[in-house]
Amino acid sequence: NEAAIIGKINDALRAIDDGSYGKCKECGKDIDEGRLEALPYAEHCIECENAASRQNVFKSAQGVGEERLFAKPV
Repeated sequence: NEAAIIGKINDALRAIDDGSYGKCKECGKDIDEGRLEALPYAEHCIECENAASRQNVFKSAQGVGEERLFAKPV
């Protein structure tokens, strides 16, 4: 959903402005630079994202899960 992705991008821009960009919203650790290059609006480090994916706790209200955006077609 384009609107949801734009919302995530806007959130990332706000995080740049407030100095929190690149920090995991769950654990506070730095998000790996390679992850941010691949997914500039990532809000969680890969460890927290993987844990959340297993538990389905970080699903966006707009339905944009990072794993769905970049999943290989079946």
